Amino acid sequence: MTWNPLDSSQNIDRSIPNKTLPAWPVIAYQMNTCIFISNSSKSKIQAINSGQYISNPLSAVNTRDFAIAMGFSFERWCRKNERILARILNFGNVEYKAGPFFNRRLTSDIPGFQIDLMFIRKDSKIIVCEMKYFDGKVPFKNQKDVEDKIALFINHNPKYKNYTFEKALITTEGTQEPLKDREFFDYIITFDDIFNSAYWNR
Repeated sequence: MTWNPLDSSQNIDRSIPNKTLPAWPVIAYQMNTCIFISNSSKSKIQAINSGQYISNPLSAVNTRDFAIAMGFSFERWCRKNERILARILNFGNVEYKAGPFFNRRLTSDIPGFQIDLMFIRKDSKIIVCEMKYFDGKVPFKNQKDVEDKIALFINHNPKYKNYTFEKALITTEGTQEPLKDREFFDYIITFDDIFNSAYWNR
């Protein structure tokens, strides 16, 4: 079982050296394109080098695998920029720890699970973040797995059983059924929030 905070203790008002808006989409696209090219067969690389795909570069990429890799890049970006997310969540001056939580499956009756990102606040509140990279609006699905993760987390960490738990969805363009998701998630963060300069120019 591993709790991996990004920082032992942080304050949301700490200044950010680089106050420019994030270039995540461009960086992630370039990075993942390089990954797929490097993992391609020699014949695919030769075809790329010969200019076969110059009119339609995406046709050289396995779009399903590319989307998966973009999802991982999105998660990494969110974890690295958790201070921005904390500002969007309006933490104010409350100190917190942040990071992903991993629990390996040890026995058949104790399932492994992962929490993409969580904030443990000093005021006895925990925000569990579910990250969903999606090309468009995320379809509404049964979110019971998030509740299950919280229950498993409390079971393995009983010292947090009296904390207040809230749930946040971090995604690209929101959800297909916002009313249903708003009933389940306390917060829904989209690119509109992430790229809002008000959260960066502080």
